[in-house]
Amino acid sequence: MSESRIRNKQIKVYVTEREREELRRKARKCGIRVSDLVRDALIYSDDLKVVVIDFKRLHRAWLEVHRQGVNLNQIARALNSRGAEGYDRRALDRALELQRDATLRMMSALISLRDEAGRHHVVIDVEPLDPGDIEG
Repeated sequence: MSESRIRNKQIKVYVTEREREELRRKARKCGIRVSDLVRDALIYSDDLKVVVIDFKRLHRAWLEVHRQGVNLNQIARALNSRGAEGYDRRALDRALELQRDATLRMMSALISLRDEAGRHHVVIDVEPLDPGDIEG
């Protein structure tokens, strides 16, 4: 093997267990190693297309939904600990309005994400949310 063909540089790529198994399955199907599959797909494929979808809008909407949920939780605690005298109708109405608005923005962001993905023939595979992922 000529010196230009000696592969002595390594690139690490982190994947989920599911992605790893999918790469292994595809490599077995082609009768090659995973490293050969990845190298060939990335270096020698002329029709490789990378689509980047911006999640900033979705992230901002999620943060607002989270904030409003915290506000509602604080109001519920006040009601539970102090009873009706701890109840501020205006604060509750405002928190509910903000929660509704944040939820609508989140829905709008999700629809935009779905539409953008569809324009690029991208399927979004959403895994169930692990409750431990939510800081609170």
